[in-house]
Amino acid sequence: MNFNILFVLLLHIYATHAVLNQTTLTKKWAAFKQTYNMHSFHPKEENLRKSIFEKRVEKIEDHNERYMKGLETYEMAVNRFAAFTEEEMLHYTGGPKVSPKNRTSGSYILVNFSSLLAPRANAPSSVDWRELDKVSPVKYQGECNSGWAFSVTGAIEAHYRIKYGSKFRLSEQQLVDCAPEWNGCWGADMDTAYEYIKNIGGINYSCDYPYQAIDSRCRYSGRKPKVTIRNYGYLWPQEKVLQHYVGTYGPVSVKIHAQKDFVYYSDGVYYSEKCSNFLLNHAVLVVGYGTENGEDYWLVKNSWGSRWGADGYAKMARNRDNNCGIASNAFVPIL
Repeated sequence: MNFNILFVLLLHIYATHAVLNQTTLTKKWAAFKQTYNMHSFHPKEENLRKSIFEKRVEKIEDHNERYMKGLETYEMAVNRFAAFTEEEMLHYTGGPKVSPKNRTSGSYILVNFSSLLAPRANAPSSVDWRELDKVSPVKYQGECNSGWAFSVTGAIEAHYRIKYGSKFRLSEQQLVDCAPEWNGCWGADMDTAYEYIKNIGGINYSCDYPYQAIDSRCRYSGRKPKVTIRNYGYLWPQEKVLQHYVGTYGPVSVKIHAQKDFVYYSDGVYYSEKCSNFLLNHAVLVVGYGTENGEDYWLVKNSWGSRWGADGYAKMARNRDNNCGIASNAFVPIL
């Protein structure tokens, strides 16, 4: 075959494939906007968002091909963040990166392995507090870096269910407005919230102090119904301590290093070699642990809505050198 003819044929095949691929991406973009109710873009912003979306889709599909070949431990999926800019993602994972080595203040109780062994010797091999109806529903923090507040309210809600059978929803907005020394929507650490709740004498219910996903003035009222804690504990930063506490007592507030790829998690056991054990930027709630296809995992409840991950939850690698620092900065309410 003449070389020029072959070149033209190959060029035609490539162009046809590119057109088909672009058509598929355009359909996916339209479906994405429909799913997440994104219809009011200015033409310039539309082009920007579509370009970001297409790059993310390509990244997700490449990752999932590796997952199908057994080269990755978890699967990704398109979600609400697929058209977010890097700056917008800071509202979810851009808070202060906390190093547990800097922990020098607070009235917390240190919980180490020996103190856990005293009352209860053996933790179960797996646990899921959702199955016992001890975990409140998944919530959505919106464009406010308040995962720390949701981690704390989720832990207190769970421990009240475990100890007293009480079901309620607490006010994350109170913590955002009142607990940190800086703007709560730019992130904080869980001990800031626990210390505040302990010192102020309680936290209101969300029905009395609803969530707004913005920084506002503190409107806490001690005259309205509230929930109290006696103190809070800081877990010694080891996975075996975290496992023993979750398995025998209940969910634990933790802070993790949430990498960009974590944002698109959908299934499997999340593991990242890029994760830091110390630069922690997002708080979640550990509600269980187990083993799946030979991979030990932590079951974590996120605050990015039920459309994220596996109905709002993720399985994160366990017993893999404290991956993503999941045991590095862990706190629990003491009722």
